[in-house]
Amino acid sequence: MKRILLNIRIFLVQTDRDKEMLTQIGVDPTVIEVAGNLKAEIELASLSLEERATRRDKLNIPLNANLIVAGSVRKGEEEPLLDAFSQAKKKNPDLRFILAPRHPDRADEVEEICQKYPFEVEKKTKLVSGSRWDVLILDTLGELAQFYALSDVAFVGGSLIPWGGHNLLEPAFHAKPVFFGPHMDNFAHLAEIFVQAGAARIVRTQKDLINMFCMQSAQDFHEMGRKAKSTLLSLQGATMKTLQAIETLMNEP
Repeated sequence: MKRILLNIRIFLVQTDRDKEMLTQIGVDPTVIEVAGNLKAEIELASLSLEERATRRDKLNIPLNANLIVAGSVRKGEEEPLLDAFSQAKKKNPDLRFILAPRHPDRADEVEEICQKYPFEVEKKTKLVSGSRWDVLILDTLGELAQFYALSDVAFVGGSLIPWGGHNLLEPAFHAKPVFFGPHMDNFAHLAEIFVQAGAARIVRTQKDLINMFCMQSAQDFHEMGRKAKSTLLSLQGATMKTLQAIETLMNEP
């Protein structure tokens, strides 16, 4: 193993912890550089306030409605989310909920689950002008990021169950308050950074989920969204560091 490691000219790692672990197995710390996470270089299409309002109107979302978008939801997460939405909706009838299953081919299954509740349910592909809905199932591919842009609150799925979570950077790009469950193992470092920055919150109980839907402190949620965007921006730079390292190696004799 040591002979293999000695043949590597440079290690580009995401975190100080990664550097520490390589050092512990015998890598010279002078050939290890913390470059950051390339995923933080995310660049999405932004929406103006006018574009956001127009798109929400096309989706039949009332002007003053609060919209929660749960993205990349896995099997087993729908019921806790819908239970919490049901409780929150008793306090705020204008709440709207967009549920985006990780795999759109589960849309029929998700619809059956939703129909156990006293909600008006629609699929995005079946939505017609003027139709009213409480829960909209996003049954398409490639649109989730834009739906995060339309939201007031974003929940990242795959995290209420021990799956490992999904990407929290898309809602952060759109300056949305980010919520996720306790199982964010696949994005543990990023999740920790966002939580510590006050840009994201972990929902551990049903009460936490209900509070997320209720949005009792809109100003706090707005501030969370602002911090989410600024935290994302602070993490960028990995691409440039990586290119500079490659260029240095290419120019060496």
